[in-house]
Amino acid sequence: MCGSIPEGVIRKGVFGTRNLGKHSAVNTAIGALQWNSVADSVANSASIFGEGLSGAASNALEFVDKGILKATDAIGCSDAAKALSASEGTKSIIGAVANKAVNPLLCVAAGVRILNDDDQYSALIEEGSAMGLMFGTEKLMKTGTKKFYEIAEKGASNVLKEISESSGIKKTLTDTIKKAAKGFSKLTSGQKTLAKIGIDLLFVAGSIGAYTLGKNIGKKITGRDEAAQSTAET
Repeated sequence: MCGSIPEGVIRKGVFGTRNLGKHSAVNTAIGALQWNSVADSVANSASIFGEGLSGAASNALEFVDKGILKATDAIGCSDAAKALSASEGTKSIIGAVANKAVNPLLCVAAGVRILNDDDQYSALIEEGSAMGLMFGTEKLMKTGTKKFYEIAEKGASNVLKEISESSGIKKTLTDTIKKAAKGFSKLTSGQKTLAKIGIDLLFVAGSIGAYTLGKNIGKKITGRDEAAQSTAET
């Protein structure tokens, strides 16, 4: 094996494992999709993961894709399924579906939690706060890591130009990304792999932390944190 692992593989695997462990139908579906996305990255990176592992991932994805094509062909949508894979740049159709479906399913899971709550109005506020802050934080982290890898691995003159023209907090943040990316570009293949694992784990921590913070803010708004505290004290 040579080269460093594709960006995002570790975080998808961690999120997938966490969701599979939640024992609900929606979260199981989310976890399965996230692991299919991991498999797609592995199948698309034979030079990194080796022909054996990459080939096994390709065979598994091909099996799933055949089922998808059979189902979509029955309703006349097989061409759309193939086009989705092409537009997402994935090795498989299921990999493309995973890219598109995970966030909507996370919203479905939040909806299920709201419906199962005795106080659905309060649950709506809390879940809305949690999911909103989580998605917003993830968006910022994805934008930052995308620019980071563009500079580190491609030189990305357009990103560097944007940095030079920015000001204030944006300039401070983008300058930091630029310095980190230049340092990353000088690492060995093994060091880059370890760095990518670290970045993915920070992404996971940031996402979980944002959800938890958002949930706590929501509970402050609904007053359910105070109610829980008073119950615990009696």
